[in-house]
Amino acid sequence: MIKQNSLEKTKSLLKLTLLGSLLLGLSGCMKQQEGPAKPKKQTQKSKKSNKSDVTPAPAKEIKKGMLQSESGEATFEEIVAQIEFDVQKSHYLSAVQWLDKVIRRYPEHPDLAEFKYKRAECCFLGKKFMLASEAYDNFATLYPSDPRAKEAKFLALSSLYNYTKNFSVDCDSTGTKNVIEACNKMLGDESMTEKHKQVTSIMKHCQERLLNKEVAIFDSYVRRKKFDSASKRLEKIKSEYLAENKQLEPRIVFLECKLASANQDEAKVKNCLEVLEEQYSDSKYTKMASGYVNAGTFASAIYG
Repeated sequence: MIKQNSLEKTKSLLKLTLLGSLLLGLSGCMKQQEGPAKPKKQTQKSKKSNKSDVTPAPAKEIKKGMLQSESGEATFEEIVAQIEFDVQKSHYLSAVQWLDKVIRRYPEHPDLAEFKYKRAECCFLGKKFMLASEAYDNFATLYPSDPRAKEAKFLALSSLYNYTKNFSVDCDSTGTKNVIEACNKMLGDESMTEKHKQVTSIMKHCQERLLNKEVAIFDSYVRRKKFDSASKRLEKIKSEYLAENKQLEPRIVFLECKLASANQDEAKVKNCLEVLEEQYSDSKYTKMASGYVNAGTFASAIYG
């Protein structure tokens, strides 16, 4: 399961990487303005230097929305400095807008791949996960030989996963199912072997979300004493989830015990308890079932 602290670590690492890349890109950026710059008069000091690059204004002097050259357009150097400033201030979505401007205005720039990867990073850090997923996927597709292509593939999946967590699976499970499908595809990709452990973790969490939805429906049937419907839903859970994840067995037996108790089937309840105690003595579901039955409160736990 991908936890919140893992996401925060990822954000910190991405931010450090992004800042380092921007500083390197800024120091070696090429001027690509419309029209040549006017030559400056040489002074005694300028004769000693052969530098022709324009030094961008320090980030602290740049104010959001104030970039403008004499021609009315922000220069390449000013835009890059603004991106750096926005990242330092965690204004990631503003940085995305400036990166879009660079990508659109300088489509032939030698650092275009850098700008596209930075845009994906900023989308992720700005919690625009669907945009991040699309941006990472686009990068991996356009630059398959780039050393970051594999990481971009995984981050595209991770971003999609984070996006689906914003929505209740009870309302629409389509997104969660799409993530599982993407996980299966990546697990079949031998070039992504190093990411298989993380991908498996994402897939199991998504499967658990879908399972919880099915269990909620099962509990709803039990509460309304629709035992036939509850039994059919339980069989559906077994066929769809138990085969892929044997760790669900104690939970399934617990649900059987819950249904038997609600249906006042004492023999079935006894059988379920024996299975839990003999085969899954350390499971929390064994302790839960035993506690409910011994206290005579299984029904109240179901309906409460």
